[in-house]
Amino acid sequence: MGIRKRVILAALSILILNLFSLPKISAKEPDTVKMYCQPYIALGPIFIAFEEGFFKKEGINLQFVESTSDSEALILLLQGSIDLVELFPTGGLFNAVSANKNIKIVAGADYFEKGNYSAALAIKGVSENKLDTRNLLMSLKGKKIATKTLGSLGNYLLESLLKRNGIEPNEFELELMPFPSMVSAIQSGALDAGALIEPFISIIKKKEKVSLVFYGDEFSNTPISYLIYGNNILGKDPDLGVRFMVAYLKGCKQYRQGKTERNIEILKKYVKMSESEMREMDWSAIYPESIFDLRILQDFQSWLISKGYIENSIDIKRLFDASFITKAKNILESK
Repeated sequence: MGIRKRVILAALSILILNLFSLPKISAKEPDTVKMYCQPYIALGPIFIAFEEGFFKKEGINLQFVESTSDSEALILLLQGSIDLVELFPTGGLFNAVSANKNIKIVAGADYFEKGNYSAALAIKGVSENKLDTRNLLMSLKGKKIATKTLGSLGNYLLESLLKRNGIEPNEFELELMPFPSMVSAIQSGALDAGALIEPFISIIKKKEKVSLVFYGDEFSNTPISYLIYGNNILGKDPDLGVRFMVAYLKGCKQYRQGKTERNIEILKKYVKMSESEMREMDWSAIYPESIFDLRILQDFQSWLISKGYIENSIDIKRLFDASFITKAKNILESK
């Protein structure tokens, strides 16, 4: 073998060895996103997006985190222990924004829709005289009535409902408790009424005779909860927030298809209800394309100030960042 041929073979051998010794390029690891989550039908779009792999397709490993209360969840968000929440707005949210904390509402979630019965004030006992709403609520004077979180939009709406029907805040005893505890307390007689959502309305109806005043009829087109990002997304990885929103909007689209076999199959696992119960209950109304509604929050802020839950008013627009919705919609429309 000639010298030239031996040199060429040696060079090829070295090249092959180098190719095999190159570090392997692995696929990018998915980004872990931690979200406060509870088993409510209103989180249906999130559950659907998770089960259908919409988050995974966007390179997101979504992890659900439990908490003892909405207030604690907001603290975890501000601390950076979780990345986002879906909650009723609270005084804590306004105080955080007022203190220039990096926390924003990025999408509207569910809302009260006329004729939708997924949220109601459940009152122990059934009126034999078929009282109208005003007289039914007037019967709660001096009684114990529960809401989930003090200083929340839910607290404000409960007080507004009672006040417009003749009951002042000092004329009933406000109790604070999570939804499952309200069901037990109404059943035992320790509580006279509680502001509930599904699936807890369906649960209490099976356990106790109750009269229901539906929020959809009393507060039509009023938003209930919002998707809220913390600094982990807003300050450190906005692109992650856009990818999350793309998956979320896909989940919203499928959720709004209604009680399909697939949607029921997914949601019954999280809500922990049977297929027949899922078909029977009203599902939360979700805003088309997760639009915003600022009007109720202005009134809510005035109430928070009057109750002493916050000290200073802020420009309501400071609560919101619509860029994630806009970018996600543009991505979906371009496909």
